[in-house]
Amino acid sequence: MRKPVLKSVWLLLSALILEGCGPRQGKHRELSYETGDAEVTITDCDSAAEGELVIPKEIEGLPVTSIGDDAFFSCSSLNSITVPDGAISIGSGAFNSCTSLTSITIPNGVTSIGFGAFGDCRNLTSITIPNGVTSIDDEAFAGCNSLTSIRIPEGVTSIDFGAFRDCRNLTSITIPDSITSIGVGVFFECSSLTSITIPDSVISIGIDAFLECTSLTSITIPQAFHSEAEASRLGLDELWPDGFALPDSSSK
Repeated sequence: MRKPVLKSVWLLLSALILEGCGPRQGKHRELSYETGDAEVTITDCDSAAEGELVIPKEIEGLPVTSIGDDAFFSCSSLNSITVPDGAISIGSGAFNSCTSLTSITIPNGVTSIGFGAFGDCRNLTSITIPNGVTSIDDEAFAGCNSLTSIRIPEGVTSIDFGAFRDCRNLTSITIPDSITSIGVGVFFECSSLTSITIPDSVISIGIDAFLECTSLTSITIPQAFHSEAEASRLGLDELWPDGFALPDSSSK
């Protein structure tokens, strides 16, 4: 009879050990978090949080490296958030619908900004995309109606589906030579853009990328997109052909 008892004890100990090795949840002031692999992911925020919020650099002596999916979703009373140095990723919908948010500080270590991360942050007036980011995911800044200008850093290679859709007050955007791909509807309904320069590095632009950009009077765009068919596909019928120009590198 001893063997079954010993086996049961061994199985129980094994289960407890495995449980101790897995992710663990906790609470730090307004923030909920999860620990694992010697790092911390912020998973949620009290919806009643308001004003300025500084995410700590460490919790329980472990570095905060990630802002999880939907972590601050609809925290509509926060107007300023500081993401700590050491963070490397911002998850899908992380700050989506933070409708009072006017500013956010993102450290240079962040390399990825997830789907809809800042979608519908309608009072966000400015944001600095860190130099380490290589792609801007689908609808990352869609509906950020108060953004007036944005600079995409060197190193970003793609701007994905609808990333700046419905940014109706965006008047200026800087696109670097590192960009090779612009997704479907990226600038759809950016109705305050008057001009835009697409560098020669871009080899792919999705359908309706500039549809309903009603203030656009000129576009500088690579030779591959200089045709009536391409103008129509991109939502630029009214600019073709007089509003089309070649990038400086193409015209030399």
